[in-house]
Amino acid sequence: MPPVDDAVIPAADALMRQALLRRIATRSASTGDLTTLRAFIRHDLDARAGILRISVPGETAEDAAQFAKTVSDIFIEYHEDRQAMRVEAESRTYRQTYHGGGRRNGNRASQI
Repeated sequence: MPPVDDAVIPAADALMRQALLRRIATRSASTGDLTTLRAFIRHDLDARAGILRISVPGETAEDAAQFAKTVSDIFIEYHEDRQAMRVEAESRTYRQTYHGGGRRNGNRASQI
C-alpha cells in the first residue's frame, strides 16, 4: 500500500480558501457570493491514491464539466504559483547564505 501524502489534505482544503473562490468566481462569471460558491463545490479526497475528485452542479452536463474544469484549472494554477514562490524563497535563502545575498565582494566598496 503506498504511503499517505500528508501534503494532499491541505492542498485539497485550499479549494475552500477565499483567494481561490474569488478566482473561480471571476473566471466563471459567478454572480453569487463566495459562501454560495463554496457550497456548490464539493471535493472528495482519496489521500492514499493522491486523487482529488471535484463535483460541481450545472444546468447541463456540459455546464457542470466546464465549471469543474475551471475549478480544477484554478486549483492547479494556485498550487503551481505557491510552488514557484517556495522555490524562489529557497533560492533566495541559498543565495544569501552561500553567496552573500548575490552581491559580489560583499560590502568592500563601502569600506574603501
